[in-house]
Amino acid sequence: MPRKKQHSLTEVSVSAENRLFVDSDHPNYMEKGVTFKRCMFIRVGLKNAALTKLTFHRCIFEDCYLRGVKFQNVDFTGSTFRECNLERTRMDSCSFRYARFSKCLLNYDEIVHSLPTEPNLAIGLLKSLRCNALEMGDKDIADKLLSRQIDIEKQDLLKQICGATEYYKDHYKGSARFRSLSKLIRLSISGLCWGYGLQIWKLLTRGVDLVLRTHLSPKDKIGLPFAVTQL
Repeated sequence: MPRKKQHSLTEVSVSAENRLFVDSDHPNYMEKGVTFKRCMFIRVGLKNAALTKLTFHRCIFEDCYLRGVKFQNVDFTGSTFRECNLERTRMDSCSFRYARFSKCLLNYDEIVHSLPTEPNLAIGLLKSLRCNALEMGDKDIADKLLSRQIDIEKQDLLKQICGATEYYKDHYKGSARFRSLSKLIRLSISGLCWGYGLQIWKLLTRGVDLVLRTHLSPKDKIGLPFAVTQL
């Protein structure tokens, strides 16, 4: 397979398709109204850039430095980000439909603020963000993303059951509504019993404490760690 010719961002004025951008740095770069389709950006720096009304359809960003970029009305539909730095970015009216993230430093709040309106797409994006958070060791953020995902799932299931709009009435009838009701019940029970898996460790430690309190004598309990005996 022949290697793609490398291009510079400064060459693009209206649109670019199937182009490769590698090892370039454009601090404070400003661009508006440009469309990129199936392009690849590798080790491209855009620190503190201002990008307005740009389109990145099915593009790939690898090891790009996008810290502090201001994105306004930017469409990232179907794009993938790998090992990129998007900290301190600002995103206004951006689209992340079918976007994916892996091992990236992210401003999660800004991306979540731009969740797709379609429940299935919002859930897909939240799942990708949660996987990214786990890859980066951000368990607290991952838990918050899971909670948001479950809230959207429950809201969507209620709409399926009640037939909230013509779309739901047409697509969820009879057995489909029953399956939605069953899933909603399972989610609710999981939330009540296990906290959707977010509090399993806490439940386990309480279980261990209960067993120890039940089977050990008062004299034996004296030597137990404070964290266990005081739960």
